[in-house]
Amino acid sequence: MISLAVLLFAVPKVDAAESGTIDVTVTIQNISVSIDPASYDFGAVALGSKSQSTTAITVTNDGNVNEDYSLNLTNPSPPSWTAMTTTGAPGAEKYTLEAAFDADGTIAWGNDQATPNDNHILTTTITACTASKYAGDQTGVNVPANGARTLYLRFWAPSSTGIFTQQTIPVTVTAAKSP
Repeated sequence: MISLAVLLFAVPKVDAAESGTIDVTVTIQNISVSIDPASYDFGAVALGSKSQSTTAITVTNDGNVNEDYSLNLTNPSPPSWTAMTTTGAPGAEKYTLEAAFDADGTIAWGNDQATPNDNHILTTTITACTASKYAGDQTGVNVPANGARTLYLRFWAPSSTGIFTQQTIPVTVTAAKSP
């Protein structure tokens, strides 16, 4: 009997355990942008003149995180005209294309509009939007998921050219996650 009593005191007491669960969810980051319409036609533009787009180009954050946009252009192919990268009226075989996010297209392009505005000139270098770069009354900064911005363009024609066929200037909008 003594050995049974010692055995009972040597075994630790075991209580019923309680457990809980945690639901872990995750969403994969989706960075996406759509542009509508996918093209804009300025039509025939006189040498040495400028023309502003009259309808909005809608740029929509199709992703699920806030996005910052960057813009750039590609010169027409085959090589013909070359984009200006600074203010000043375009010369022979040179052009300027400006871009600005603006709700209704009444963008104040800046300066006296006699020459392009540095804050709106598109170049072949990918350039991030800021509070002033490519900005009218909207920006391409911290665009919420499903948020839309309206983009307007202004084209400055070469002062002279030997090319009188339609030229296509691709403009790229690149989206990145906002910090």
